[in-house]
Amino acid sequence: DAFQLHLTPLNSTPTSLWTRSLGFLRLFAHVVTHLTMTWATSHVVFALPWALASFVDDARDVPHDTPVFWLDACESFRRHWSVFHASLFQFFYASVFQPLGGGHLAVVAVVAFSTSFHGFQTHWLIWGLVNGLGLSAERVVDARGETRRRTTREGTFWFAREAVSKAARRTVAIYSAVLTTCGRGFDARAHASVFGAFFACSCAWEATRRGDAG
Repeated sequence: DAFQLHLTPLNSTPTSLWTRSLGFLRLFAHVVTHLTMTWATSHVVFALPWALASFVDDARDVPHDTPVFWLDACESFRRHWSVFHASLFQFFYASVFQPLGGGHLAVVAVVAFSTSFHGFQTHWLIWGLVNGLGLSAERVVDARGETRRRTTREGTFWFAREAVSKAARRTVAIYSAVLTTCGRGFDARAHASVFGAFFACSCAWEATRRGDAG
């Protein structure tokens, strides 16, 4: 399969290492390209009714459904839910999340409702489970993080921990999309390799942002 990594063990010959490296790069490029094309398709499809509403009704308060690139949208689960298909997010927020009190039960209800829109195939159920857990975990982590920010002196260790935490969020958020699209046929080695590559890239990105901020 073109989208699976070979499971044969690496040997010491340069040819084998080179071949496996090229195979991984092709796999990773396929995943990034697929996610980009999925976002671009959604960007065009969602933009048409938005543009029509803005032109016909002068509906300036109607949000663009995909206002940012997918890599930025996947900064965390909460950001992804708020900026990907933004009008649907507003509907969920006003019609499901707020009426249920805005707690963890409301999060579960919103994710379950959204999952039912997509279908009950195994990969979508996994997506719903990962997103439900991710959104709930972020609420807890963000609340504790805000408390620590008031009491902890910021330093290199603090920023390193924050960077790793943000990289982990981004990686899991991205990979929840991979699981429902191009990753459904991956073997275990492919999943581990692509997940690790996204995490490494996310850590590097957060370190770059830290350097710019410093």
